Amino acid sequence: MMSTAISPDLNRNVEKKSFYILPAAVVAGYFLGKIPAAAGVLAGGAIGVLNFRWLLGTIDGILSGSSARAKGTNALLHFLRLGLVIGLFSGLVYLHYLKLVNIFAALAGFTVVLVIF
Repeated sequence: MMSTAISPDLNRNVEKKSFYILPAAVVAGYFLGKIPAAAGVLAGGAIGVLNFRWLLGTIDGILSGSSARAKGTNALLHFLRLGLVIGLFSGLVYLHYLKLVNIFAALAGFTVVLVIF
């Protein structure tokens, strides 16, 4: 379990609630838009949970009282992770173009973490 400078239980609570709400959102996506919508909600929700987890790790690293060099490394890792999330969403746009994933459903799935938090 990852401890954070904000709250030790924050990551666990958000992930647990995400795993309760995300399957219901995937089922709703299936009924509203069939498989592409359900796949979009699932992919967006997974990216959202991953992004939230990385964000907590970055905040923990910056606020942990470590050296300036470690804080700079954490900031650099944050931007690399942000680039990865943008790359994953770019891949979802391509899959949307192929009609395999609904990008709007992916954005809705991505916001599951925001709704819980």
